[in-house]
Amino acid sequence: MSLNELNKQNLNSPEQVMMAYQLPDLEGIVKMLGFTESQLDEEVGYFDDLMPAEKWPAKFISVRTIREVVEDEYDDFLEQLGSGASTETNPDVLLGKFRSQLRLTWRKLLVVTNNGNAYVAEKTKAMPVFKDGKQ
Repeated sequence: MSLNELNKQNLNSPEQVMMAYQLPDLEGIVKMLGFTESQLDEEVGYFDDLMPAEKWPAKFISVRTIREVVEDEYDDFLEQLGSGASTETNPDVLLGKFRSQLRLTWRKLLVVTNNGNAYVAEKTKAMPVFKDGKQ
């Protein structure tokens, strides 16, 4: 489909955008990124949500799973496409742009653990690495 044809369409839902641009659904994205179920269930916190404490350790005020982060990032990406924010129509190029967007978000996250009182940074775990190329 040409860019002009895509711009004329009223792409209101993520499903419509995925169909128009021939992009995978969320499960396809997860598979493409190569995450395991245990990685998807890991809890993470944004550096911006780190609440300083008078005594170490600092606590995270908002925690999400990796699955939730990927889902929200993909929804935001699809929303941008649906609003006409991209002039690209090649699915492989678009998926590369999504990976780049996700990589930027990844830099803002830490794996966290619940110590019984609060969520704190997990010192022994790094953010999981996702696949960078096509499967």
